[in-house]
Amino acid sequence: MVLARKQAGPAIPSIRLLPMKTRLLANLQAAEDALRDNLHVHDMDATARAHMQRALCHLRESFIALDGGHARSVDQLVSEQAAFERLMAAAFKTSAQHAESLAPAASKRVTNSIHQ
Repeated sequence: MVLARKQAGPAIPSIRLLPMKTRLLANLQAAEDALRDNLHVHDMDATARAHMQRALCHLRESFIALDGGHARSVDQLVSEQAAFERLMAAAFKTSAQHAESLAPAASKRVTNSIHQ
């Protein structure tokens, strides 16, 4: 028995998709450039900065998806970014604790070498 394959619908010629894809990629690039410019502004609200940084991550995933790559889902991207932010916060906390524990010993050595 031979089964015929049923097509999902009429195929859209790729020649018509190219200008649309090019336009989408150009718009994403313009949005990324604008966000990067904004992130160079000093004295910005931390919440605004965090939203812009997250928006950059979403733009990058959009580039990957439009280019035919395996882009992460929005939920997966947010979850991975939150995990990374927790990891970085823990690393900074550990680094600060380590620096505090070394500070008295380092200043003691400097003070002793000056007085000898």
